[in-house]
Amino acid sequence: METDSKGICNHCHKYEIRYANDDNTKEERKKKFENIVYRAKKLDRPYDCIVTLSGGKDSTYSLYLASKVYGLKCVAITFDNGYLSRHALNNIKAATEIAGAEHIFYTFNRNTMLRLYKMSLMKSGIICAPCMKGIEVCGIIATKTFNPPLFMHGNSAKIGYMVYPEIFAGGEIFGSLIKDEPIAKEAEQLIAGDRQKVYNAMKRLIFRNSFMAPRVMCFHDYFDVSRDELYDTIRREMGWTAPDDSEHMDCLIHEVPFYVHGLKFPELTKKTAFLSGQIRLGEMEREEALDIETKELAEKKKPAILDSFLSELDMSEDEFMRYASNWKNVDLYRDKARSSLVSLYHRIVKG
Repeated sequence: METDSKGICNHCHKYEIRYANDDNTKEERKKKFENIVYRAKKLDRPYDCIVTLSGGKDSTYSLYLASKVYGLKCVAITFDNGYLSRHALNNIKAATEIAGAEHIFYTFNRNTMLRLYKMSLMKSGIICAPCMKGIEVCGIIATKTFNPPLFMHGNSAKIGYMVYPEIFAGGEIFGSLIKDEPIAKEAEQLIAGDRQKVYNAMKRLIFRNSFMAPRVMCFHDYFDVSRDELYDTIRREMGWTAPDDSEHMDCLIHEVPFYVHGLKFPELTKKTAFLSGQIRLGEMEREEALDIETKELAEKKKPAILDSFLSELDMSEDEFMRYASNWKNVDLYRDKARSSLVSLYHRIVKG
């Protein structure tokens, strides 16, 4: 990460270049989305679309758009990591009933998940990799089972947390983390998903304009929906609720990885990535974000759930602090050649 003389980082400059023309392509992107949906519906398969549904705002809006706006026959899928909040569960129930969508929970063995969290933290200093891999495999199983032409989710690079690689990695490092570990046999289903993922990617690459493999889409890439508009819509149309203004209320341990970020780099707070995203999207002025960030820095404290989470991991707080503070280990598990190939693949397929 590098900053210029105005304090603007290289990630923000990259973002500006990537999305510089979005204001001029609104109608074009909408028409592209609608053309894909039209072609998918003409296939008249039993299901038109798989929608990942966590009970959070973006996944709920995905289901709203797919089912209520475009009339797609949807199957919603949820990866239950053992820490779904009560609000998330209520939102999932309300959204699927309103959308008339079928719904499937995929729950991995809880004891295995806890051991995977612990292994990930001890080896790489992060805890998110097992969850990210679980969500990915959940989608792979659903698409293989139901063979829909479309797969929709709510996570786009346009609105996602652009954080530098020293503090975050997702499912892409899971295979390297678990290699030669005793727990690998128990997590075989998570590893096996990689083969199907590669197979689907090859089909998308070879048959780019067909639905030989589900077309993966995020509404943020086709529609510019403001934060206020999104919240108003899902509350009004999908019965969505949240306990407060928390950006992520679906996962009870969501604040833990952000606390880990702050241990690695004390200048970061749990809101840093979110606030920087709001600035890039034009939802917030930089000065306002800096004021919030300054207050967050002054009030930094560990998440309320951390003690009980560590108890479940059978890990002391001293051990946690030692593992979580190391920002170098995660790089040991990155496959840089694979990352380059994945970037090239996405440029070709989306191009």
